[in-house]
Amino acid sequence: MGALADVLNRKWMLAITFFVGGISSLATASFDSFGILVAMRILHATMNSATNPLTFSLVSDYVHPDRRSTINSILGSTSYIGIAMSSLAI
Repeated sequence: MGALADVLNRKWMLAITFFVGGISSLATASFDSFGILVAMRILHATMNSATNPLTFSLVSDYVHPDRRSTINSILGSTSYIGIAMSSLAI
């Protein structure tokens, strides 16, 4: 994904990864085959792993250098905040 992000439009790549990741996540509930379930989860994980590098590269494209560290730290902490909030749902 990194090499593609240098050549293609990053906003569209991020939108495509969100879309394909969402479709693959929804597809896990639609199939009764274990093999397809595993394939959809692998596809979802692949798309999910592409979102962070694309997001951080978009920050470097659109945010002024004086504010990049603040925005990157907020983006980096959101996954940990999400994990902590999911513990509250138990």
